[in-house]
Amino acid sequence: MFRRYFQSDCDIHLLIPNDRTHLVADQPSFPWPNGERAAVSLTFDDGVASQYETVIPMLNKRGFHGTVYIPMAEGGRF
Repeated sequence: MFRRYFQSDCDIHLLIPNDRTHLVADQPSFPWPNGERAAVSLTFDDGVASQYETVIPMLNKRGFHGTVYIPMAEGGRF
């Protein structure tokens, strides 16, 4: 599903929220480093194999970072 929104031949310019996106509204202004206007935090739950095999290489290719949350019981898999 991630690949559908993150095509290998394009860059992400806009992140469109959906019913699982948590937005923080009405927050005071923050001076972002290097004159940037915003930041996006990409998180992935449960540490499923497709995140390691598909998502992480796609993020790495573009120099993006994400956080994968791995359940403690599954930590030895990776």
